Amino acid sequence: MEWKMKIREIIRQVGYVRLILLLVCGIFLIAVSLPEKKDGTENQIEGNTQRLSYDTDENDIYVEKMEERLADILGMIEGAGRVEVMITLASSSETVVNKDQSVEEGTEKGGEENGKESIKSIRKEETVFTEKDGNQNPYIVKTVEPAVEGIIIVMDGGDNPSASQAVTEAVQALFHVEVHKIKVLKMEDGA
Repeated sequence: MEWKMKIREIIRQVGYVRLILLLVCGIFLIAVSLPEKKDGTENQIEGNTQRLSYDTDENDIYVEKMEERLADILGMIEGAGRVEVMITLASSSETVVNKDQSVEEGTEKGGEENGKESIKSIRKEETVFTEKDGNQNPYIVKTVEPAVEGIIIVMDGGDNPSASQAVTEAVQALFHVEVHKIKVLKMEDGA
């Protein structure tokens, strides 16, 4: 019964109008924070996100394989010792499809009203070729692998200048990455 008395006291202090206003504001805030029903555009965005995450998975696999191969080969360099590698990519892989492009140019003669003698129009069309199996899958010409943005190499011989120089030159030769985007560090003892 004591809590009922406290509620009545609060209502008297605040007033009915203010209490109702606070309740309406609370309901409004709850309604605004609820998720909205998704329309077709948002579903399409979700589909693109799923496709992007799929591409990201492929990129992660590509990076892991490259890191393993690079660590194995750099570990063979004299003075390098144990090697760990991290590679970052500038972009994701790109698929190039076969398509036919046609361009049509036209010229129309204008009157003296607009002050121009002729109007030039250009119309471009692209047709994507599909595979012969009857499906609507585009015919892929090539897949361009992502470009390497930067590389970090942590190795036992990271404090050895000749080993670090050899590793840096090897990485430059393999990935065509500028020297300031390659960092060679000494591996912590016991790591």
